Amino acid sequence: MQTYVGLRTNDSYLVQKKLIFLAVLHSIRVLVDISIRRLVDAPISKSEKKSDGVKSGGLGIQVITHKKQKYASWIGGSLLGETRESRSYSHTNAGYDEI
Repeated sequence: MQTYVGLRTNDSYLVQKKLIFLAVLHSIRVLVDISIRRLVDAPISKSEKKSDGVKSGGLGIQVITHKKQKYASWIGGSLLGETRESRSYSHTNAGYDEI
């Protein structure tokens, strides 16, 4: 019996599904953080331009990330590649070279 992300089970498919879900959720969270920064920074920069270059103190935004964030896409991709369904839409190296 193995333990992954607080999930203890013998069924590896459920574990893979959970890890893929967490990787996708993390990616969405990063995109939302980027969008919020753009929404916050745009009015501040407009205000600075109107005030003849007087700089704003800015707003502090703290982004909380997981230690393994930079590997989330690789982990999700490797788990997706291990599923039975991935064989139906994947290519061999020889098949890829022909395309």
